[in-house]
Amino acid sequence: MGADEPQEPRDPPPEPNEVQSPEEIRELARKREGATEISELPPGALPARDRALDIELKRTYAYALLIGLGVQLAIADAVFALYAWKGVHWAVSASVMDVWLGATVVEVIGIVYVVTRYLFPRRDVQL
Repeated sequence: MGADEPQEPRDPPPEPNEVQSPEEIRELARKREGATEISELPPGALPARDRALDIELKRTYAYALLIGLGVQLAIADAVFALYAWKGVHWAVSASVMDVWLGATVVEVIGIVYVVTRYLFPRRDVQL
């Protein structure tokens, strides 16, 4: 619309406590914004949006798990070092070291496996 063209008169805004039907509200909004109503998304828009959101969720989830795993391993190492240094003055038996290292490896493999299975599910399995 140019500055010289007459504008269509607008309806005055409704009173705050005036009850309107949904049709009246839609018509008023259409008049005010000059837009046409969209009853559905264009074909292909929803799967593309869903895929983008899924990728973003997976990225966020993976970063959070990596940070959490790093923090957990750092805390476990610090507690073990504190125990070895203060508790038993570095006289830690071989079996304790084996169990600690084995548990750490199993934990890392388990978390990586779960995250990998979630982020990259098998495509050949039909649910």
